[in-house]
Amino acid sequence: MDIKAKISDIDLNDSKTVFKFSGTILELQNEGDPSSKRPIRFTVKFEDSGEVATCITWEFNMLPIIQMAVKETNVYEFESTASVFRDILNLKINTITKTTKISDKKKIVEADDENVLKEQFQDIVKKYVKNTKLQSILNEVLEIPDFYIKPAAKSVHHAYQGGLATHTLGVTKIVMNLYLQYKDKVSLELLIAGAIVHDIGKIYEYTNDGQISFEGSFVGHIPMGISIITSIANSLGIDVSDPVVLQLLGIIASHHGKLEYGSPNVPTTLEELLVSFADNIDASMETAIENLINLPENARTKSIWSLENAQFIKVDNKKLLRNGGTE
Repeated sequence: MDIKAKISDIDLNDSKTVFKFSGTILELQNEGDPSSKRPIRFTVKFEDSGEVATCITWEFNMLPIIQMAVKETNVYEFESTASVFRDILNLKINTITKTTKISDKKKIVEADDENVLKEQFQDIVKKYVKNTKLQSILNEVLEIPDFYIKPAAKSVHHAYQGGLATHTLGVTKIVMNLYLQYKDKVSLELLIAGAIVHDIGKIYEYTNDGQISFEGSFVGHIPMGISIITSIANSLGIDVSDPVVLQLLGIIASHHGKLEYGSPNVPTTLEELLVSFADNIDASMETAIENLINLPENARTKSIWSLENAQFIKVDNKKLLRNGGTE
């Protein structure tokens, strides 16, 4: 049986020949429905190439295996056939076998140096956050060691040690730029504070190697983040019912933007709205960049499910512009 190391090895016109490939299961997109003949759908990262593909199976006895695999970094072997639906590749999985190998593709890019990240955060807070309550809370947050160690996600974006702080700094810089457009309508201090704490609950949601923690399996990072900031405020003698602190908690609660994306609340202030936009921009850009990073120039990514199955083209526009738009 042929072994495929990368997606380009697969003959998309051959839907009958069974082949093998190795990879890690990233996300369970849906559990399927036998009664309506809707398949289980999940994503797999190829171990050799790092490419991500959408997989489907009508073998519903595989569901517990897939659910468990999402929480692990073990490499799995798959027997599959090619399946193309509406010009999108969906690998049709026949069997899944767990191996003892741990994926070496977990870490996509290195995080920025911890000390550099911490200094950048501290400089921003010192320069722009003058409210003593916000300043005190942020100074406590920036001293949490795990903030600079934990990943920001299991697989989708910034899925590496240090990814949480890297993503948070990205969101902070984005809201600072958005402020320039809306500075007569919003508070820069609250935008910065909200950006820094929006994902703080992920220090408990994930383990250092990017797995969902025991606590994270039951309580997500949004309620965890609200609990962390509430505890910090209480320890500092700051009244949690203070309007400024309540708005900080509101940013955490609403930063996913929509109820169907896991937010307990939708944004109700302009600061909440801008932080949710900034979070989505940084996460989406990083996801696209990670999928493009190992591709040759002018190559196209496979469909990225977390970005509405979009496909991105790697274009060197700096070179195009230097050459007047021609090669």
